[in-house]
Amino acid sequence: MQKGRIKFFLDKKSFWAHSATLLLCLATAFQIVGCWGLWTDRFYAATQILLPVASFLLMVLVISCLGDKALWMSVVPFLGALAFYGVQAWYAEDRIVMMIGIVYCVLATVLFCGTVFSLIRTKWLLVLLFLLPFGYRAFYRDVLLLQNTVQPVSFADGMREMSLLCALLAMVLFSLGMKKRVKERRRKEAEPVPAPAPAPVQESAPTPAQEPAPARATENTETTETGV
Repeated sequence: MQKGRIKFFLDKKSFWAHSATLLLCLATAFQIVGCWGLWTDRFYAATQILLPVASFLLMVLVISCLGDKALWMSVVPFLGALAFYGVQAWYAEDRIVMMIGIVYCVLATVLFCGTVFSLIRTKWLLVLLFLLPFGYRAFYRDVLLLQNTVQPVSFADGMREMSLLCALLAMVLFSLGMKKRVKERRRKEAEPVPAPAPAPVQESAPTPAQEPAPARATENTETTETGV
């Protein structure tokens, strides 16, 4: 018996699925509010408004309809949301932040695609992938920004940050809710080859019993006596 093939799925009726879809809907609403009125720049509207909103809503549809059948379809909205974050990292003023963002995008692409396509046999790398940046932003970076009274965070920036936090937390719950379905692979046993049928025994014609060779007739030679 060979090792079974693992396939990940997400029960669409579970707590994890419902929580993830709710957070993604909140992320969509926060992103629209935070970018309200910024429609004039076509590039910004396409990459920072349309792309994340479409990706979040498409992920909601995938979780709600295909989570237990074709979870690999979540790659499409995930890559769209990752491209949205990648654009932010690319235009970051700090070069270190830009490099960290690019490396994160590459690593996230490899881990997410490898997990949902069952090439990586554990989900915990995916959990850490989303949990670490969520913890960093929510409990360290954002706390420092809120404590900065010299340059307070604007309402629009706060809404966009809330959108990103909701999306990261949704993906944490998404990863925690993933389950394994193992498909056993059995070796196809070779069908036994039937033994060849024994050849029919041909009965040979009975050989006539050898008759004893006829005794040679002994000629009795009679000797005649001649009298004088």
